[in-house]
Amino acid sequence: MANEVTNNITIHFNDPETGKKASDLFDWITENENFVVPQMFPDKPSDDLIDRTWMEENVGAKWARLGDEIEIARSDDGNYYDAHMNVGTAWSALTPWVERLVEYLESGFTLTHTYVDESLMFVGSNVWEDTDLIYSFEDLEFYTTTLPKEASRRAKAEGKLLENMSESETDEWQWDWMWDFVYDTVEPPEEVYSP
Repeated sequence: MANEVTNNITIHFNDPETGKKASDLFDWITENENFVVPQMFPDKPSDDLIDRTWMEENVGAKWARLGDEIEIARSDDGNYYDAHMNVGTAWSALTPWVERLVEYLESGFTLTHTYVDESLMFVGSNVWEDTDLIYSFEDLEFYTTTLPKEASRRAKAEGKLLENMSESETDEWQWDWMWDFVYDTVEPPEEVYSP
């Protein structure tokens, strides 16, 4: 079981007010290095009562930290149109927090959340259009089932016999394509975003 899960959240805004609302929220997260944002959690207990159980139920993990700065882009007219954040979490995906973010923003956006366990035990993605979940994918057996099947498929296509390769040869060969395969797997299909 992995220690950290990488969560990528991308938002496309089609309403300037929603972009501004998100920007204010992201500023608070950056300044406070905290994902328990008061606007999103108006009924949260006092800080001394927030424990691991509360965090796992409301944020999705016992801790969450910003991987990179939150990027939010503006058009020439000053309106926000895209945002991206990378968040590391302990043991599980940031899904409860993202669901709360979706509820907080309400409308005027399309949000994509992808997540990858560092040991590849599980991967997944979700897409919301406003508050409607329009796409959901999760593979809880990625490392034990999906990855070995892909390795067998690629080995056959390349004329390799995995059983004749040493563990280090197999690891090196797999490393060349594995992460591209992981991120291709969690990326929602283009037709999800088509009108």
